[in-house]
Amino acid sequence: MNDYAFFIMHYKKNIERRNYIFENFVTNDKSIRWITDYDREQIDDSLDDLYCFNHDNWYEIVGQQLPILVAHRFGLNPNYRKTPWTPLIRRIEEIIRQNTPEKVIQEFPQFMPRKLKTFEISLLLKHRAAFKDIVANHYKFGIILEDDFILKETSLTALKNLISCGITDWDFIDLAGGAELTPREQDKEVIPGLFSMLPPRTRTTCGYMISNRLCREITNLDPPLTAPCDWELTYFLQRFQAKAFWTMPTLINHGSEMKFYQSNNN
Repeated sequence: MNDYAFFIMHYKKNIERRNYIFENFVTNDKSIRWITDYDREQIDDSLDDLYCFNHDNWYEIVGQQLPILVAHRFGLNPNYRKTPWTPLIRRIEEIIRQNTPEKVIQEFPQFMPRKLKTFEISLLLKHRAAFKDIVANHYKFGIILEDDFILKETSLTALKNLISCGITDWDFIDLAGGAELTPREQDKEVIPGLFSMLPPRTRTTCGYMISNRLCREITNLDPPLTAPCDWELTYFLQRFQAKAFWTMPTLINHGSEMKFYQSNNN
């Protein structure tokens, strides 16, 4: 039994992406598990059984991480690009204490409660299926890749070095980045290129490593589908006090954000 496997979240209509992965990534020495169930067409007739919008659940998932979400939004403003994340997050926490999450969230329409789109439900189910597979097969960890990842020339060597670097006390390592989010001044660089993130949080879910421990916690909790995949995962990181890290530079590229692929999120 291998210590880990690669899990590729694949939408079967993404033929161009599948071809790229087979041409550039798939080799006989890799343990690769394709997650192809739960495509949007496959779940369309059963959406009412899989998902029900709930206002309170939204605030449970999104409201708890609102300081992070808003601070990251502020941090992309040119006036705050050099401000460390910690003071930004603390500032938003104070604003929320003086008001309420519901009042603060009204200032940011992108965080307002809403129904998930079918592609978001599909992606959530694919990621959760990977977590269950990691637990069922007793992998020490899984490497989760959405099918729009793009390799750098150094990706496979850098990933091999990261796996063998000796760091064992971790639950989540972001590999692909995204959303213009990078570590900042106060984030601790534990080894060259790997930064500890407090509070624990994601960037996107294009590519990351996740521990068996965290997968077991998520699988046992099995909460209702509520928020987009990256926000849901950040909620899990916080709830289970996960030890989270970001790579910088990233080990792989996010193909959709680079415009290498056209997004089909609709």
